[in-house]
Amino acid sequence: MRAGMVTVSWGIEGVLIVLLALAVKERSFRLTGLGILLLCVAKVMALDVWGLQARDRYITMIIVGAALVFVSFLYTRYRDAIRQFL
Repeated sequence: MRAGMVTVSWGIEGVLIVLLALAVKERSFRLTGLGILLLCVAKVMALDVWGLQARDRYITMIIVGAALVFVSFLYTRYRDAIRQFL
């Protein structure tokens, strides 16, 4: 299995854990899912991106950066609702 596929599987697993945690209203599962997603982003930025060609590296950095800005925007907009879940 390629290294990039491991990262994708971590991302999918993290999202599924967060969704499961929201369904059963379990705080520890939500934090675990968010931790896995954080590890996934860190792995992409630290390891996976450097094995790509220059063009693909730039596209990956732009997409990850845009996703982080979007999540930050959503967090600031819905801060009170998110704190209720976390």
